[in-house]
Amino acid sequence: MSQKSSQANLLDKAVIELKLLNDQKSENEGTSISPLKQRRLNPLFEESKLKNFPTACLRLVEKLPGNKQCIDCGEPSPQWASLSYGCLLCLNCSGRHRSFGVVVSKVRSVAMDSWSHSQVLSMLEGGNSQLENFFMRHSLTPQSFDDSSHSDLNLSAHEHGEHLSRVDSLIGKRYKTKAAKFYRDQLALHVQRIVDSGEYQGREASRLMKTCAKPSKKIKSKEIRAETTISLQKKSTKEQTKKVFCLA
Repeated sequence: MSQKSSQANLLDKAVIELKLLNDQKSENEGTSISPLKQRRLNPLFEESKLKNFPTACLRLVEKLPGNKQCIDCGEPSPQWASLSYGCLLCLNCSGRHRSFGVVVSKVRSVAMDSWSHSQVLSMLEGGNSQLENFFMRHSLTPQSFDDSSHSDLNLSAHEHGEHLSRVDSLIGKRYKTKAAKFYRDQLALHVQRIVDSGEYQGREASRLMKTCAKPSKKIKSKEIRAETTISLQKKSTKEQTKKVFCLA
């Protein structure tokens, strides 16, 4: 089986998983019985809920460029995620993201936490390389922070430690910038448009959608409209969205 055919089969399985997850959400929203009462009435209720990332969807996420290592420190095989950016993190960096607060970064464990339909879509439409490229364009990468004219080999142990501490601090601060907020907002709008469009068809199909489509009522609040207006003073919505969600 060719790589292209294998990828297509994997996407087909992921689409089925997402449909089941979305149908499950609709069923839960349609009942007036609380989750606690449902657990009392049905001991298997918890088993019917998604406790971790759907298998095929996870394989697609792992295949995304840059997702084999932590977005912040490069640690291999990251098992944590920031829903806000659709990126993967190691355990240590996930702790730092939790300290930012959910307004800046919502953290989930890939293996231990439950996942909703839209949260899985955020990961499928995000990706570490995509976010890293965005940070590079805004000079928010470790290389951008390194203004030293000397290589690490010329630094003493103390200087090297101070340098790493400084870079680590600046990496954390980049998530609190206006650029990072713009990325969070646009990813959320992008995912909502996919949800509103119906069945997920993959990254390539989602990027063919109209980038200037109006957001749904769930997201189009006065606050977000105001934030978006400020963010787009210099560039059009279409140009900015394409820039954020360009394929790696």
